[in-house]
Amino acid sequence: STDGTLNELRNIKDDRLKIYTHDNIGFVKSIKKGVNLSKGDYVAIHGSGDISHPDRIQKQIEFIMKHKDIGIVSNYAKKVADGGKTQIVKFNFDNRDYTTQLLESSIIIHGSALFRKEIYHKVGGYREFFKYGQDRDLWLRMLQVTKPYILPEILYTMILIPGSVSDDFDK
Repeated sequence: STDGTLNELRNIKDDRLKIYTHDNIGFVKSIKKGVNLSKGDYVAIHGSGDISHPDRIQKQIEFIMKHKDIGIVSNYAKKVADGGKTQIVKFNFDNRDYTTQLLESSIIIHGSALFRKEIYHKVGGYREFFKYGQDRDLWLRMLQVTKPYILPEILYTMILIPGSVSDDFDK
C-alpha cells in the first residue's frame, strides 16, 4: 500500500494485531502468504477499501461453528458506486447444485467470505496463475468437499472504484 495504511496500522495498540509487510508480489501471492501466516482455524477475507460491518465476522464465526457441514460463509452486501449510488446485493443459492450456480454467477462475495482454513489447504488454496477469478476457482474446488452458505443479512459494504476488479465484470 502506498497510501499511508502501514503507518496507521502501526499506530494501533492491540496485542492481537500482527503486521506483516513485503514488497509488491501481486494479489494472489500476497493473499496466499496471509493465509499461510494466519494462526486460526478460519480465514476472513476483507476487500481493499471496503467496509466490514462491526458484527460481520462474529456472525459468520458463530454460524460456521454451529454448522460443521458449512466450509464457506458469506452474506448480503451493499454496493456503493462512484457518485454514491447504492445497490443491495442479495445472492442466494437455490435448489440446484452449488457448482452450477457458481459457474453462472459469482454468488460468494470474495471480500466478505469466511472459510475453514483446513478445507482451503485440502483443496490446494489459491492458484497463482489466476490474475482474476482466483476466488471463484477456489470456491469451485472447495465445493467438492464442503457446502457454502450466505447469511441473509447486509454485513459488508463494497466500495466500487472505477476500473477495479469489482467494477469490471470482464476482469
